[in-house]
Order: sequence, then C-alpha cells, then structure tokens
Amino acid sequence: MPYFGEMRRCLLVAVLLAGACSSHATVTTAPTPTVAPTTARPVVPRPAFAVTVLSAPLTFASADGNLTCDIESAYARCDPRSRAWATPAAPSDCFSGWGKGIELQAGTKASFFCASEALGSPRRALVAKHALKVGFIQCDAISASTIHCHGTTDPHGFTISKAKYSLT
Repeated sequence: MPYFGEMRRCLLVAVLLAGACSSHATVTTAPTPTVAPTTARPVVPRPAFAVTVLSAPLTFASADGNLTCDIESAYARCDPRSRAWATPAAPSDCFSGWGKGIELQAGTKASFFCASEALGSPRRALVAKHALKVGFIQCDAISASTIHCHGTTDPHGFTISKAKYSLT
C-alpha cells in the first residue's frame, strides 16, 4: 500500500504543476528598461591602409612629390611645394616662414606654423592606401597627392594636398 500512496502524491503534484503551466497562469516580468537616445557623433569608418609601424622618425614624400612630410612619435608636419589655397593671416608674433606647412602635435589641434627651416630630403614616398605610424601619430596616403596625419589616441589631425587642406 505505501507504493500506491506515493503514486497518488506524485500524481497530485503532477496535476498541480500542469495547472500552474496552463494558459491561465499569471506570469510577471520585469519592465523593459528605456534607453535614452545617444547624441554621439556617428562613427565614420576610415578606409583600410597598409600600416608600416616605424621605430624612428622619418621624412617622406607624397607619391606625386608635391608634399614633403615629417613624422615623429608625437609630431607630424607636411609642407607643400605648390598649393592652390591661401594660408590664413599670420599671427603678429610670426616674422618669417608663416604658412610654410601644417603641423600636428599629439593631443592638440593641427595648425599652420611659423618657421623658416625646410624639411630634409624625403627618404621614401608614401603611396596611396599606405600609412606610416610612429608612437601616437599616423600619416595615411589618401591618394597619390593627399596625406592625412592624425593622432592615434585623439581626434586631431590634418589633411593636405595641392588643391585643399583641412585642420581638426
């Protein structure tokens, strides 16, 4: 008899569990959290470049030969041989060499500079879709005539060509 008693108990538990799982059971769920809309700038994918990581500074040229650039671990500079754009007005403390090119120091906005010295002779040309990286700076060859140098840990940089320039 004890065997049948246990079977009745198991049957009773099975019936109760089945009733709890029926469509009449009340299910409580946690409310879905509301997500605030983001105001972040959209991520603009950068084109893929074949990146050469350098261990020392390098002076290089654009593939068309119009730009001579210098890249160091926290600095980049590009000087055009010829340009179709005007430089902004020189600051009052610049007496020589204003607007010879554009420079970028890691962590700061790119700018024109005041210097009369020229960059040395380039040791290599940077061809389109290739990049050079030293420390916190990377220079990308967008095309044979356009170079984009930027920080690797911040949003600052510059783009320069014979036709135009931009600073960030």
